[in-house]
Amino acid sequence: MVIFGFLTNVSIAKLFAGGVLMVVNLAIGMLTPPVGICLFVSCGISGLPLSQVSWAAIPFVAAAIVSLLIACYWPVTTEEVSRILAWAYENDVPVTPWGAGTSTEGNPVPARGGLVMDLIRMNRILDIRPRDLQADVEPGVLREECGATGFQYATAEADRKELWRARHEAWETIHRAHPKQETLIVDAAVPISRYPEMVVFAQQAVDAQRAIGYVFGHAGDGNLHVVMAGDPANRTEWGKLEAINQAIVEKAIQMGGTCTGEHGVGIGKRKFMQMEHGESFELMRQIKNLIDPKGLMNPGKIF
Repeated sequence: MVIFGFLTNVSIAKLFAGGVLMVVNLAIGMLTPPVGICLFVSCGISGLPLSQVSWAAIPFVAAAIVSLLIACYWPVTTEEVSRILAWAYENDVPVTPWGAGTSTEGNPVPARGGLVMDLIRMNRILDIRPRDLQADVEPGVLREECGATGFQYATAEADRKELWRARHEAWETIHRAHPKQETLIVDAAVPISRYPEMVVFAQQAVDAQRAIGYVFGHAGDGNLHVVMAGDPANRTEWGKLEAINQAIVEKAIQMGGTCTGEHGVGIGKRKFMQMEHGESFELMRQIKNLIDPKGLMNPGKIF
């Protein structure tokens, strides 16, 4: 890939504890499909001349990027988040947050360019309440940091570890079993009382299409996953997987469940929101507009 460009309209925002945010308009030409440009900047002195700022432009692989104005910032405190959002609002710059997720549904993809706010440095555990089975954490905290790697139950420790190993390696095992193929992961949830029915329906949907699919999930909270393998370049084959996903999610909603039990709405589940929430979906949109009238906060998701 050949990329060339030049800098215009350079501006440096106020210095925050986590570094300096630098927003640069880039005029870009490239000989391959656009992947955008992500600019990472950090320096320690406010007002540092451009010639002394350490910066590097690298490809930002996100097909949904439609703007070439892309910057990343790593806040450390809630106050920094508030200040950068205020700056973004004043300058009409979209903001997309990123925490410690997997982006299965495209939640943190900067669909309209702008600023990517990486929250990984906000990694403090604020409070743990064992009696409430609740932990209050900042968005950059990983589950392992809270000690949530498993739970105790009445079997030997070695057996517990083996069961968890099998669960943690499930996706990698499926992926390796089907080389040169990609996976499409279904994520939905139903009331626990309907879970057995949902599992049977999901397996029947896979079998009816003669697809490659593995049904499992988190039965304790009604969360169901189906990991399917196929070739995205084969429209007929991949279309069958998408049809299975559609059928399972719609069935979950009909059972009084939800289109996503774990992965979030993001981009992939937007089409199910009206079905799941009915008239209240418009109320949700109105509330979002009250908080974000310019549509700058993680645009292109849910609505």
